[in-house]
Amino acid sequence: MKKYLNLILFLFFMLSSNSMAQNTINLFGLNASMDMASAETALNNNGYKCIPFTQFDTLCINEGKHIKISEGLFVITCSAYGGCAYKADEVKSFFEKELNIKISSREVSQGLIPTNAICGEGPAGDKICIVNESITSDVGPSLHLMKHKLGSSGMSLN
Repeated sequence: MKKYLNLILFLFFMLSSNSMAQNTINLFGLNASMDMASAETALNNNGYKCIPFTQFDTLCINEGKHIKISEGLFVITCSAYGGCAYKADEVKSFFEKELNIKISSREVSQGLIPTNAICGEGPAGDKICIVNESITSDVGPSLHLMKHKLGSSGMSLN
């Protein structure tokens, strides 16, 4: 009986984690459910060469396109998605349409220099933010794809 219960629990976990990954925001073969090794493999398969950037993240480059991967956060520069000539609101509109999600939450990104961001939550609880990382220009924002609430069991008072 215990074997059957373990098998049922295993199958339930596999099906729920598979459906969770299917509902995630996917960009350049990346989704927020991936760990760094899986993300690096996916980018290598798409022609990116990845090198350690700091102790905590890796920079992946493909013909001038840059994507930085770290645990729980992928930073996709404007060069990777062809958005260096566009303002954040234009990028927001494009990705809202392409990903079919609402991106409207005005936030301040966390980093060395806090910057403005426009964020949206995907159906699986992952999050995408359009982040204007320049303090002198509003053109060419980066995309931040992060885990956010993905895989969370929600809030509880117990």
